[in-house]
Amino acid sequence: MSYQPPDGSARGSEPQSAGAAPPTERAKQAAGEAKEQAKQVGTEAKAQAEQLAYETKDQARQLVDRTQAEFKEQAEQRTQRASQSLHSIGRQLEALRTGRPQEAGPVAQYAEQAQHRITQFADRLDRGGAQGLL
Repeated sequence: MSYQPPDGSARGSEPQSAGAAPPTERAKQAAGEAKEQAKQVGTEAKAQAEQLAYETKDQARQLVDRTQAEFKEQAEQRTQRASQSLHSIGRQLEALRTGRPQEAGPVAQYAEQAQHRITQFADRLDRGGAQGLL
């Protein structure tokens, strides 16, 4: 049976406790709490996005630094090899110039090939004149 107050008005089966907020107030409170929680989630998402951006930027910087270091190392190695090769060719040319063809290595062969091609070109000029160039 439902409770009836002495004034005769009918109420639901559960009496309202003293000091409880009315339903509209509770809805406002719940909405406020939901808004605050959403704000906290947004703040946390922003912080995580900033952290992710920082980590991504840091990793990209590290990758660029490693790539530059590797490129520099390879360039140094290739420069050193080129320098060594040029020194070797210089020594071989010097040997050829001073009459030591046995110490001239491949430069002596290159000189011989160049001499042969130059002689062939000169022969073409002798045989065909200016027309021999065309």
